[in-house]
Amino acid sequence: MDLFNGGKVRLSLHEEKIESLPVEKIQGSTIKEFLKQYTKMLFRVILITGVIRLFEALVCWIPTGDILSRFVNNCIGFCQDTTIVFCVALVMSPLVLLLFVAKRNLLVSFFRAIVIVMSIISICLVEVYSQASFPLDGVMFQYSLSEIVEIIQNSMGNVFISLVACILTFAICLLILFVRNLMPDKWQLVFLLVVVLVSSCVTVIYNDSPLKNNYNERTNKVVYFLRNLRETRANGLEIPSKIHVKKFQSNFPNQKFISVQSPFLHTAQYSNSLAPFFELRNDMPNIVFICVEGLCRENCGPGSKYQSATPWLDSLIEESLFWPNCFSTSQKTCGALPAILGALPIGVSGFMSYRGNAPNYYSTPKILEKNGYTFSFLYGGNPSFDDMDSFIE
Repeated sequence: MDLFNGGKVRLSLHEEKIESLPVEKIQGSTIKEFLKQYTKMLFRVILITGVIRLFEALVCWIPTGDILSRFVNNCIGFCQDTTIVFCVALVMSPLVLLLFVAKRNLLVSFFRAIVIVMSIISICLVEVYSQASFPLDGVMFQYSLSEIVEIIQNSMGNVFISLVACILTFAICLLILFVRNLMPDKWQLVFLLVVVLVSSCVTVIYNDSPLKNNYNERTNKVVYFLRNLRETRANGLEIPSKIHVKKFQSNFPNQKFISVQSPFLHTAQYSNSLAPFFELRNDMPNIVFICVEGLCRENCGPGSKYQSATPWLDSLIEESLFWPNCFSTSQKTCGALPAILGALPIGVSGFMSYRGNAPNYYSTPKILEKNGYTFSFLYGGNPSFDDMDSFIE
């Protein structure tokens, strides 16, 4: 009887080992395999991020020839991109772990699909930046589809070269994504640890803001677009309260504001400080407004970064009143004419889009017309683009 009981005890202990140990072993191996798989995924994402940054440095260097500056700025940008990737990976890790435990094949397919889509979007946004010298933002939604197509056609240089460069970059991204053994697992982990350490230090040192030089070049174009889109949507829905308006007006104690309903409207108290610079005559002088698309400080004027592309306009600057800085009510072409001719706000989707429903407003042409002037408008393109013809009429 004792022998039987002893055998029974030994049998129950053996059963406990069979039931409990494998469960712990399975859980440990699941976490280990997840970390191994997640490391491989992050390694590939970082490599693809580096390829896209290299693509940006090259396509932006070709028209300017400033390879060293472009390379340094994109190296800093790569470190900032890497920091963003690691932060997103850390936040998403619990969800990825659940998906890994539930269905591993689905996780791999989902990961590849996300990386492919993001790679395409990143390459396209980099190409837009290389052509426009400004990251794409939420203003694009103020254009119609036909206007977007027209902008792309007018902005693209050599379409064939741009297309080949984009396809080649995307092919390298696919190669990185689908090749099985890019590097031994141990070296992948070492690579990620070194990259995250260096990237964190660089990101802290070069904590860029939109007010800093080279911000547009260093910033991640996808993150910039999404952030600007969110801000554009939020600001479009925000209606300032009377408290906010009064708080804003209190910052300008010397201005006599008219009402809370019109936050910026105030009594003008300007001296005629420009009169001494003009020679007044009996006959009316001709007045010409020259508006040039994309004519920024990098390309013209005494403070141009590169060789000036407008020597004739530069010669006018030396014989004119010249303001090296200005404040504009518009970001893009869709608000250029209302901003230049009337200092008019953008509104919901551009002031010119209001057509016949625009509120009553003053503009330079209207004031000149009341003083005996006739107004002509010359434009080297489609005048209906952006509703310019409606605004001018």
